Formats: sequence, structure tokens, C-alpha cells
Amino acid sequence: MTSGIKASQARSALFVSSALAWAMVASAQASTITDSEQKLTAEDAASYDYFGYSVGVSGNTAIVGAYLDDDNGGASGSAYLFDTITGAETKLTASDAASSDVFGVSVGVSGNTAIVGAYLDDDNGFIDSGSAYLFDTTTGAETKLTAPDGEAGDRFGWSVGVSGNTAIVGAYGDDDNGSSSGSAYVFDLSG
Repeated sequence: MTSGIKASQARSALFVSSALAWAMVASAQASTITDSEQKLTAEDAASYDYFGYSVGVSGNTAIVGAYLDDDNGGASGSAYLFDTITGAETKLTASDAASSDVFGVSVGVSGNTAIVGAYLDDDNGFIDSGSAYLFDTTTGAETKLTAPDGEAGDRFGWSVGVSGNTAIVGAYGDDDNGSSSGSAYVFDLSG
């Protein structure tokens, strides 16, 4: 693949980008919250829930993961939907939540569809095969996704994304092309 950028230029660009990102973080940490900014916290927050580990936003809907929330057992996890205008909060948990699923480790939202990863879920018949959950943000309806060829240690749900009628779920531990070669699964949500 030729892109016209030498490796040394790419490293320099990466360094500059990283430095700018850190400068922006430092600037954000030093500033105070204004009327145009909003700080989100969970109404039922508890120590070590890790609220904010993963985040996403689409329009006026924000989603925040709290993968160590223990409402359904240690590290069962949760995610929260927020209306960024009204501040209304809706807590999401898996209907089949279990300890150590880490639901909320990855999150995404597009329009009325939210997606939440639970990469340590064992419900595909194998330890840490993983899963992801789709939620209709208006009705709360839940659909569980698993890899059709899921195996132990695939960690399906480590990363998730959704846009329109398409969802994608990463499984970095999938071994189809060698140990932890990984894969991503694309789902058509239109039908």
C-alpha cells in the first residue's frame, strides 16, 4: 500500500497528534463546566463502577458504559442512556446479566439504536465467547447478538459500533487465522 507518507513522517505526525490530544485533555481538566457543557454521572453511582469507561453520542442521546457495576453480580456491568437536553437517564442492563460479563465495556449509539458489548459473557456455550446487546432507545426492546461461530476466548463484544441499520462487533480473540488473529462481525439490522 502506498500512501505517500514515510514511516518517519507518520511517527512525527503521531507524536504531534498525541501531544495535541494531551494538551486538549489538560486544558479540559483545567477548565470549569459552563452552561454549554454538561457533566454526566449515574444516579446510582458506586465506587469502582467505572462509569465513563466507554462513551458514545448520537444527536441528543449519549451512552455511557459502567462495566464493573455490580447490580447483577460482581462486574456484571451496565450502561446509561442520557437525553443531553433534558438530562433524563435510563439504565441498561442485560436481561440475562451474570457476574463477570462486563456489560458496558464498549458502547455505541446511532439514532434509536444503542449497542453494548459484554466480551466476557459465556452464554454462547463457551467461556469468554462474548456477546453484544442492541437496545431500542425509545422502547427499551433488547436483542442479543453472539458470533455464529463463537468459541472460548473469542471475546466477541470487546468493541462495538452502530450506524443506521448496520452494527459491527469486534472479537479480538478469534483464532480463525491463527492465535488471536481476531475478527469483526457485521450485522444488518434492517430485517
